[in-house]
Amino acid sequence: MKDMKFGLDLLWISEGKIVQIEKNIKSDFLGVLRASFDVDYVLEINSGSVDEFNFKVGDAVSF
Repeated sequence: MKDMKFGLDLLWISEGKIVQIEKNIKSDFLGVLRASFDVDYVLEINSGSVDEFNFKVGDAVSF
């Protein structure tokens, strides 16, 4: 992830629920990440947050 100074966890969200999680994406990662299917949102959070807050696939998300 160009110019990032810290790692990320990614939450893919569809229809108000977490449908996929990618943890500990390194700051120097330059590849492409895609969900396994169409999603409404991708939420990028600090690396380690998925474990810290115990996020799981199927958890409800509201904005």
